[in-house]
Order: sequence, then structure tokens, then C-alpha cells
Amino acid sequence: MGTSVKRSTSLKQIVDRAEGYDIPGEIVDGMNFREVRDKVAEVADSIRKEPHPAFLEVRTYRYRGHSMSDPASYRTKDELEKYRLDDPIIRLRAQLTREGKLTNEQFDQLDKRAKQTVLDAVKFAEESPELPVEKLYDYVYFNGAKS
Repeated sequence: MGTSVKRSTSLKQIVDRAEGYDIPGEIVDGMNFREVRDKVAEVADSIRKEPHPAFLEVRTYRYRGHSMSDPASYRTKDELEKYRLDDPIIRLRAQLTREGKLTNEQFDQLDKRAKQTVLDAVKFAEESPELPVEKLYDYVYFNGAKS
């Protein structure tokens, strides 16, 4: 389960934690596909030019509770509906069709392909052998810069 930022820290926003480590950080509207894409591209480009840490607080809306035992009864139907109407995929679809970059049919095909990609990845993961215990922490911690 999660604890709200307000209840878990004196900081007003998560991005402020990065400042304590002298890491540049920014807040991004995670409900806006293009804003996220553009900011990630900008930060990645900056890091490629001169390697440095960076932190993005990508703010999104969690539509459901934290788990099966969390019915999210602390949310109103109006709140849920407001965010469903502002869903990033719905917004992107409207933008792309309005701009003439994709038809609804093309978007439906992309959506179907994306969903199938996820299903294929889940199937691959479920059918893959479990890693031996000694491999459990591989690639979890940074082992130093390459020479």
C-alpha cells in the first residue's frame, strides 16, 4: 500500500527530494503524452551530451485502488469520471485525428497491436524459467563506471 506524499514527508512534492542530492528535477504532466515524450527526449539528450543524473516526477492518476483489497472508496464517481475524460490515450487519439495524422481506424489498429504486444510479453514472462536465486540482484545496483 502507498502513503500519500503529504503524510510521508515534509516536502510538498517528490521532485524536491532530488534537490537534496544536487540532481536536477522537474515535474511533468503524466496525463499528457506529448509533454512526457518531449521532456524525456530533452533530458535523455542532455544526458547523452554530458552524463549526469536527472529526476522527473511524472504525475499521473491511478484509476483503481492499490490492490484487490482496496476498493478506492475514498474517490468520488465525479473524480473518476473527470480523469477518465482526461485519459492520455483518449487525449492523444483526439489530437492525432484532429490533426489528420491518424484515422480512428489506424488508431484502433495501433491500440490492438499495443495490447497484443503486452499480452505477448506477459505470456513470455510467465513461460520463462525463473532465475536462480544467485542472479536475483544482478542489474539492481550500479557497479561503477565503465573504463
